Amino acid sequence: MPKTIITKQLTDLSKEVFCFNFVNGNLILDSYTIYEKATVRSSYKPTKYYSRISNRDSKIKESEVPLTIEVRYLAYGEFIKGIKVLTYTELKHNENN
Repeated sequence: MPKTIITKQLTDLSKEVFCFNFVNGNLILDSYTIYEKATVRSSYKPTKYYSRISNRDSKIKESEVPLTIEVRYLAYGEFIKGIKVLTYTELKHNENN
């Protein structure tokens, strides 16, 4: 199953991105990044970063990630959007296309 990604615009020049993986029936925070840009026309660059896998390279700790109830519900909703209810025949037809 692909990652569930939540992007929240903080200001005109900054945004935060949460990435979750589905593990053992749970959405687990995989990474969190704050992106900022100098001007409206410039591109976003990561400024703060947390990664579950490369914890040593992270600039913030897991406990500092603002994983609010709102973000949790957004992640859950985004995950649910990706679920389809199919018959086996429909599944095989979708895999072949």
